[in-house]
Amino acid sequence: MSGGVEPPRPEAEPEARRPPRAKEVALAAALFLGATVLLTWPQAARMGNGLGDLWDAKLNAWIFHWDYHQTLHDPIRLFHANIFHPARYALAFSENLWGAALFGFPLYAGGASTLFVYNFLFLLGMFLSALAAWALTREVTGDWVVSLLAGLVFAFVPWRLAQIPHVQFQWGPFLPLLLLFLLRWLLGGRRRDLFLFALFFAWNALTNVHYAIFSGILLAVVLAWEALTRDAPATGSRIRRTVAATAIAAVVVLPFYVPYAKAAKLYGMRRSIGEMRFYSARPSALLVAGAQNKLWAPLTQRFARPEAEMFPGVVPVALAVYAVSRLRHARETARPPKREIAGWRRRAAKALDGLAVAAFAAGVAGLAVPHLRVGPVNLSDPGRSLVFLTGFVLLRLVLAFPFRFRHANLREFLRARRLDRRAGLFVAIAIAGLLVAIGGYTPYYTFLFQSFGFLFRAIRVPARGMVLFHLSLGVLAAWGLALLLRRVRSRVERGAFVGAALLLTAIEYRASPIDFPAVERRPAPVYAWLAEVRLPGAVLELPIGFDYDAEHVFRSTAHWQPLVNGYSGFAPPPYDEIKNLFEKRPVPDEAWERVSAMDGTVLVFHPHEVEGLARLNLARAMRKALSDGKLETLGSFPHAGAGDFVFRIAPAPPFATRISTAERDRAAADFARLTSVAESEFAPPFGVIDIPAEDAEVAAGSFGLGWALDDSGIAEIRVATELGPAAPGAVGGQRPDIPPVHPDYTDAANSGFGFLVPNVPPGPHTLTITLVGRDGGRTVLTRRIRVR
Repeated sequence: MSGGVEPPRPEAEPEARRPPRAKEVALAAALFLGATVLLTWPQAARMGNGLGDLWDAKLNAWIFHWDYHQTLHDPIRLFHANIFHPARYALAFSENLWGAALFGFPLYAGGASTLFVYNFLFLLGMFLSALAAWALTREVTGDWVVSLLAGLVFAFVPWRLAQIPHVQFQWGPFLPLLLLFLLRWLLGGRRRDLFLFALFFAWNALTNVHYAIFSGILLAVVLAWEALTRDAPATGSRIRRTVAATAIAAVVVLPFYVPYAKAAKLYGMRRSIGEMRFYSARPSALLVAGAQNKLWAPLTQRFARPEAEMFPGVVPVALAVYAVSRLRHARETARPPKREIAGWRRRAAKALDGLAVAAFAAGVAGLAVPHLRVGPVNLSDPGRSLVFLTGFVLLRLVLAFPFRFRHANLREFLRARRLDRRAGLFVAIAIAGLLVAIGGYTPYYTFLFQSFGFLFRAIRVPARGMVLFHLSLGVLAAWGLALLLRRVRSRVERGAFVGAALLLTAIEYRASPIDFPAVERRPAPVYAWLAEVRLPGAVLELPIGFDYDAEHVFRSTAHWQPLVNGYSGFAPPPYDEIKNLFEKRPVPDEAWERVSAMDGTVLVFHPHEVEGLARLNLARAMRKALSDGKLETLGSFPHAGAGDFVFRIAPAPPFATRISTAERDRAAADFARLTSVAESEFAPPFGVIDIPAEDAEVAAGSFGLGWALDDSGIAEIRVATELGPAAPGAVGGQRPDIPPVHPDYTDAANSGFGFLVPNVPPGPHTLTITLVGRDGGRTVLTRRIRVR
């Protein structure tokens, strides 16, 4: 086992590394496979019937399968997905994931289920991310053993495990791979490395839109660093060829991105600056390990916010800091002579000084005078002035430093740095990742968002830019471990150090057991029926809404019929219109007209998916539509101990249903019987106990209050504890705050109720309030209290 590499002198270039031996790759792969299994094993037994969550994971599972289905059947119309019918470019409402889905194509071809392939790709993305980060770090450090730490950090850092519902963020292998071959190309100039860089740049863009834009930022940092710090004859030529190869790769993937631009223009898909800022990471996010983390979550969850699980761990950070401190060279005693600066550079530098002063003055004026404008120039945003000030200062330093400085310009300053050149690059990448993650909390990202919205509005969550920080952290942590091992002579002790670093990091990152919510393996019989019939239009499934449509979209992989329903990061206006119509009470007749206008042919009603008044409202609407001739009963199918009912939506033309007349009559009778059950079973009472609060300490006989509603009215309030019933409560109290929230209930203004806390012994008790409707429906509310 190698004990690490000597840090190169400032003027030296890293030596080209030999390719990894097959044994090294096999051992690294075995370790990362084991880490992947161990981190997911508690739920692996459920992976045959579980997903990362019940919403976004279902969407991504559908996307994987749609990519396979449409690539083989009609690739030109890949983005015209079967959801949100009749919307166009529906796949562009979320990430297309094609680069990751490609790995599942052989499994789909072999008959594997949507559920199985999703979970396979989920684990494969984590495994390949670890292996790719290991390969990059081995190239940098020359030590394949310590590089294992980088793979562990990059693939299993708490942020990544907090992103379990978003499988695309487990697919990070192409970021380290494109960086690996970019560095090899810039160092050695081999065309094969340039080709592989372009290949992985394109593949990364086909896998994840966020990572695609982050890879552009990564590329800009690397090329700028090379241009400023490397003094080799071929540097300029290789940078230009890199830009050309990147442009070619971008052209190759352009067909996958044009639909996003078309969908944005067609449906007004724009991320607001408020949304961008909400999903930007505050500095405190670096202290949050996420609810999944078993070691640090109890201490860090107090700082939690959405998408803000950025804690990198103590051991990796300590090793990275050690690497940066050790990779510093002794300051040279003899200063090299200061280079002369060309006259045009000095003149340009003075002009930039003037522009910098103007930008500073504009910023101060913008702070002092709200809504300040000078002609067509808006000076009301001091942040933009700061961005221009920073740009002018940086450009000025690139051209020339002021006379009193020992270095001629920024390029000479960086070349004379004390920090190793390659280590400095990874520090720069880490800083870039942090700046992107902080996003809207800095004027720089806000400027990019406002000025290059066509690009940066594609990033919903800037906080995910932390992936660049994690990549650099893994490399520097492994490098620090390599340098630490130089102090250890014994191979056994070296192995113990490496094992301890890997073990401690795994303990810090452990999130298992992770609960994968159960998902039924086989689609319900109604979906098998849909797969067998040829419809002249689209399917509408009720209830409709994102909470329900994640399941409907996921199950559409069984039949691929066009769906009026949909679930994605964006919904087109027609979907919102039809959803809002079916949420009204009562459902207006206009809803059925809108469904017909959207080419709706078949209605599938899932009574078991909705409860209470919402279920009653849909049942009443369908009963009325049947009596008005707007629906025709086609059949019913067993599902979840109840049934799914299927209807033809008039005036859609009849079609071959493969359902006999007797089965249709039986379904019509079942639906009539189901919807004729006492309405209290559809809409039981509901309400809230306001006082006492949960776990409150109260006196026996003290007063409590709340509110309750039922479509038939509230008949009585029954009060009890675990010791038995008590005096009933009083109903009909005035509650002027309830009608604005529940305007459909005529008695909402008098929905208050009051009661006395039962006379029970001191100590903990469970208070039960039974709401009884005039139609006999009942609902029980419970409240834990402590009687003093």
